[in-house]
Amino acid sequence: MRFAPAPKALLADLDSSDANLRRNALVALADNKEPIPTRYVLELAADHDPKMRVWSIGLGFEERRSDFSLLKPTLAKLMYDPEFEVRLAATKEFAAQRDPICASPLLGLLKEVYRTGNGEFFTLAGSADYVAHQKFGFDSGTERVPLRNERNEAALKRYANWVRLRDQ
Repeated sequence: MRFAPAPKALLADLDSSDANLRRNALVALADNKEPIPTRYVLELAADHDPKMRVWSIGLGFEERRSDFSLLKPTLAKLMYDPEFEVRLAATKEFAAQRDPICASPLLGLLKEVYRTGNGEFFTLAGSADYVAHQKFGFDSGTERVPLRNERNEAALKRYANWVRLRDQ
C-alpha cells in the first residue's frame, strides 16, 4: 500500500522562521508514511535550532529512505556539532548502523561523558563494542560500582588505541 506524498502546506511550514511552526509541521509529517524530501532533511540539518538538527538525524536514518547516500555526508558532520545532544543523536545513529565513521566522535563523547558523569556512558560504551565488533572491557552499568574506575579507564584506553590504529 502506497501513501500520498507529504502535503505541500506542511512542507512549506518547514521553511518557516518560526521554530514552533517547523516543529509542529515535523510532528504532523511524522504520521505520513512517505519520507520527507531530501532537501528538507538537509535544511533541517543546517538549522540554527539544535532540536531541528536532531530531528533531521531521525528523519535521515528512517529505514524507508532510499536517499541515505545523499544525506550521509551532512548527517556525519552533525557528529561534530557544537551541541552535545546533536552530537549524541548523530553518533548513536551511526553506531546503531555499525558504521565505523562514528568511531572517533564516539571516543570524544565517551571521554566527555566519563569526565562529566553523564548517564550516557554505558550506552556509548556498548556502542563502542558494537561498532568495533569486540569487547573493550567496559563495566556494563548494571553493577553497583562507581562510573570512574580502573576497569573503565583501561577500556577507554583500549578503545582509544583501536580508534587510533583504525584512523591511521
